[in-house]
Amino acid sequence: MLNHRNDIDGLRAVAVLSVVLFHLGLCNSGFLGVDIFFVISGYLITNIISQEIEDNKFTFANFFMRRIRRILPLSVCISFIALLGGVTWMLPDDLENLAQSVVATNFFANNLLQVVTTKNYWDVVNEFKPLMHTWSLAVEEQFYLFFPFAMALGIRIFKRGVWVPLALTTFATWMVTNISGMPEYLTFYLLPFRIWELLAGGVLASQIGRQRLSYRTLKAAFPFLLVLISGSLEVVGKNFERTFVVIATVAFLASDNTKSPALMHLVANKGLRFIGAISYSIYMWHQVLLAFMRYLYGTQLNIFELTLFAVLLFGFSILTYYAVEQPFRNANSTSNRTVLLFVIVGLVTTTIIGLLVYNRAGVIRNIPELGVSTKKVQRGMHSQYNHRIYDLDRDFQFEDKVKVLVVGNSFARDWANVLQESEMSSKIDISYLFSSEPSAAFSSRISECDVAFFTPPLPETIWRSFSNKIWVIGVKNFGTSNGKFYNSRDSDYYSQTTPIEAEYLDENYRLRIQYGSRYLDYFAKVINENKEVPVFTDDKMFISQDCRHLTQAGARFFSRHFALEIAQIIHNNPANVD
Repeated sequence: MLNHRNDIDGLRAVAVLSVVLFHLGLCNSGFLGVDIFFVISGYLITNIISQEIEDNKFTFANFFMRRIRRILPLSVCISFIALLGGVTWMLPDDLENLAQSVVATNFFANNLLQVVTTKNYWDVVNEFKPLMHTWSLAVEEQFYLFFPFAMALGIRIFKRGVWVPLALTTFATWMVTNISGMPEYLTFYLLPFRIWELLAGGVLASQIGRQRLSYRTLKAAFPFLLVLISGSLEVVGKNFERTFVVIATVAFLASDNTKSPALMHLVANKGLRFIGAISYSIYMWHQVLLAFMRYLYGTQLNIFELTLFAVLLFGFSILTYYAVEQPFRNANSTSNRTVLLFVIVGLVTTTIIGLLVYNRAGVIRNIPELGVSTKKVQRGMHSQYNHRIYDLDRDFQFEDKVKVLVVGNSFARDWANVLQESEMSSKIDISYLFSSEPSAAFSSRISECDVAFFTPPLPETIWRSFSNKIWVIGVKNFGTSNGKFYNSRDSDYYSQTTPIEAEYLDENYRLRIQYGSRYLDYFAKVINENKEVPVFTDDKMFISQDCRHLTQAGARFFSRHFALEIAQIIHNNPANVD
């Protein structure tokens, strides 16, 4: 059996702290800490399997029981706590997403859920997802489901030469990941594109790790790892950045660090070793706490809130390390039957709750400011309101109305809803197109229309050719999450405003200068002297359900604010029949 290595605890500490700092926005490449964990996992698992097979002690039952003891009790607890927080504080769409994540986490599939939903790991909406981070746990769990069988078969066939097929598989999957040109979200989330990192540790454990290298390897590898995860080294492409981290981690694990007391003090001091020991608890807690704090207080946490986060993170991590991790990992204190009973009951309970919440689209209470009622549950009611504009993707229908073409993405559909909610709706015939790419439909409709509304960027050739009939739809933003506003229930609840982020103000200014009077400026209608915009309409309804798109109440709100412009555009058009 592999002797315990204090330096690996230190490396775990570096990995988990880098991930936490990354999610706090304080470490540009801290997400690479997950890659370090993958290499460590592959190294340790392969070493354990190899030595147990060599000693004739390996059984699949014991292997999977150890994995269950190590991973699932804490995972079940965290899922339950996340659900409890979600039910207490979250709005329906967010709670529905959390319910999905709970079920996906329980079935080792949260990475797959991210692939089919958010896709983009870097999207700001992920900051408000308490279980978003369990995608990496799913990757490891999926690896554990097949690797023991493959390793046992490999050792039976190749004996000590098993490192050769492992190395070849590592290189082949690295090639596919880095050279195939697959979309980044696939190479980020899916096991087939992450397995080379786990196998890299496995190659080391199966052969190279039998002879430890000079500690001088560590002397170079450890500082290089710190530079990489800090984001101080410019590397072309995240996949290649991961490659360098994996190589440096393998070098670290291969080093005989004990021959350098100074380096051991640096990487394996008591503080780092303890953080490394509780790293699983830290990892599982950090996103749950951070997501809910951002949901309640906003994305920019102040010093007090950051201090509270740190205290809660280490407090809860220490608590679950001693109250959950340690007892369940110790076969002498907790029997297999007790572990399995706890895990099964926990998985079944959280899965049932998650499915019930999902089945109700996250609606567990009335939220009149969103038009949500427990008596009439409608999944995706706000997105359906936006998507209904797709039904207008057709030729113009009426000769006696002003022909209005709306072109663009979901923000263009927002504007189409504003038009439909306006007093001019009965005078216009709206046709919608998602794209301005050359097509027979676009050519026909842009030529036939009396008025056209486009979301930027607008192709220059189209602007030059049809500028006399084109208006450009403005940008808009109402914060990053309604959670903060929904949970700020005081006397000024419906008077809440939110600052406009600088990037939106800059883009709005640039577009206003570029298109002049042909630019429809949302911000100009509602912005106050502090460069803030309202969150609620005059009739106490959320303007936006996701801080980007308009609710029906929001569309009506802006139809009133743009009433003069809309009326002028329609009345000044020769095609109008009054």
